[in-house]
Amino acid sequence: MKKNIIIVVLAFFTFFSCTKGTDKMSLSREKMANILLDAHLAESASVYLSSKQKDSISQIYYQQIAQIHDVSTEEFKQNMEILSKNPIEMEKVYKIIKDSITSKEKQVVGGH
Repeated sequence: MKKNIIIVVLAFFTFFSCTKGTDKMSLSREKMANILLDAHLAESASVYLSSKQKDSISQIYYQQIAQIHDVSTEEFKQNMEILSKNPIEMEKVYKIIKDSITSKEKQVVGGH
């Protein structure tokens, strides 16, 4: 499971790697965590698709994620660039993601 998450994160960084960042994120940690969580879920949902299907579906997923979170893809890319250069901030964002997943797991397992 951790190996899959690492692969998804690396793929995500590669997908959004051609941007220029600034020193401070324009999006909050929580918003970035929510966007990244949705992106990871989208990647997981497309893991069994063929390469051609996966590319097409991934583009649609990322457009929908940007729309859902009311953020432009450019703003998201800039924030990802900043995060990729700041491992401490990245760790804080991923802690939010981990806590969110843990909370959702408890709801499912607990039947709430």
